[in-house]
Amino acid sequence: MALLRDDDEATEYISGLEDGGEVLKCTAVNSFELFLGAWRSRNRDDNIRGVKSLLEDLVILGIDFESSFICGRVAAELAARGEALDVKDVLIAGVALMHGETLVTRNVGHFNRVTGLHVEQW
Repeated sequence: MALLRDDDEATEYISGLEDGGEVLKCTAVNSFELFLGAWRSRNRDDNIRGVKSLLEDLVILGIDFESSFICGRVAAELAARGEALDVKDVLIAGVALMHGETLVTRNVGHFNRVTGLHVEQW
């Protein structure tokens, strides 16, 4: 979202990753959230174009059998500890775990509750 808002800090962070040869990825859940925001916005057409432009350069990681298994485990573990996350965040975390990816977020404390998930603050 910050990239779509031309946040200087986000742009600089992403540029650093790209310069380092990182392949940028996001989950289908993140993609959904971006499109939902665009569809609900006042500048719908411009924002949908912006989301499409951003996402066309990313690898979109989907939810499949294996990742849904991991997502279910993550949700159950968090609930057992009384630390439940929103289902969308569980899906994002589970997909990242499944693919061995580092989850980059501003909300590190939120995702640090997920055992085994590598989280990095931008």
